[in-house]
Amino acid sequence: MMKRYLSEFFEGYTIGSKNLIKAARLIGVNATVFSAEPRGCHVEEPATYFFRTLFAEKFHVDNLITASYASFLSSLHNYDIVHFLPNLAGDIYALFIRPKLRKETKTIAHFSHPYHPYIYSPLSQFRLSFLCKKVLDYILCTNDFLVKYFRENTGIQESRIFCMPFPIDTDKYKPLPQKEKLREKHGVSGENVIAFVGQIEPVRGVFVLLRAFHKVVKHVDNVQLVISSPRQQYERPYILALQKIVRELKLEDKVVLLPPQRRLEEIYNLADVVVFPYTQPYYHMDPPLTLLEAMASGALVIASTVGAVPELVVNGKNGKLVKPRSVEALAEAIVDGVKNADDYRFLGIKARETIISRFSMNRVGSVLDRIYTEILEQK
Repeated sequence: MMKRYLSEFFEGYTIGSKNLIKAARLIGVNATVFSAEPRGCHVEEPATYFFRTLFAEKFHVDNLITASYASFLSSLHNYDIVHFLPNLAGDIYALFIRPKLRKETKTIAHFSHPYHPYIYSPLSQFRLSFLCKKVLDYILCTNDFLVKYFRENTGIQESRIFCMPFPIDTDKYKPLPQKEKLREKHGVSGENVIAFVGQIEPVRGVFVLLRAFHKVVKHVDNVQLVISSPRQQYERPYILALQKIVRELKLEDKVVLLPPQRRLEEIYNLADVVVFPYTQPYYHMDPPLTLLEAMASGALVIASTVGAVPELVVNGKNGKLVKPRSVEALAEAIVDGVKNADDYRFLGIKARETIISRFSMNRVGSVLDRIYTEILEQK
């Protein structure tokens, strides 16, 4: 069960949920998708049930209405497992749907980040504890940090908690040839190119990156910073702030702000370095999906040591790690990465190997199949 299965909004958890559904179907799991979609969304999808949101998800009451309808649809079928994906209001939906299901049906909630729900507030801790003890049968987490948190803070048995990452389409995100043509296509003319991919907002560290880049241009000739953002409405004030900083630092000819991109694999491949300077764990998905995609593309990634990133990136083995919020450390790592790109090519190769071995569709699908089987076998 999810929201925005057909959405144009390419947030990480939406893509991650879609990838997980695809991985499940690839390995033969008979998965039916229930999804709440905004009005006017065109539907042509087999083995899927859609129910419309009344207020385009702008009001919390919308969750109550769509959850009620979802519970009715769910009660019409004898499902073995109901899997709540992370972009769903899991507690509301689970509370409505659980009473409608057979006693034998297992319910799972998939958590993608410690800040979603905000588990450090007393109210959210109460909600989470109630959800785990009274409603849900099992918990899936996208990283080891969350697994540890649920084991220590919710009282749920260890045998009911699993680590289940989201898969990456490694056939789409892979090394591409003709880097110069990709740069020409996207209007990038620099000899040395640094890329940032993601929403423009403080938590992603884009403003730290700008100040670090201001130092980089003093040490690297003919360098450009490419920023690829989906340009969501909530980004507008941050984009204006970014443009103001660019003018203040006199970087207008050095910073390329791209329009929304559907082929992010090209952006990862046109760069010499792809930077993820997060200031804290991202509150939608941890580790960030864009980081996984960049690594699958064979990019040299520089990331800050926040959240689950160190579970994925090993400094000097498959990427470079820096202290979060440190302008000096980030600038130094970028200069080193750009100037020694040929020497660090092996990091990109190892990064792709990491993703294939742990996050490919087949790998994650097999893990999901094993988890489902274990859940169904437990009394």
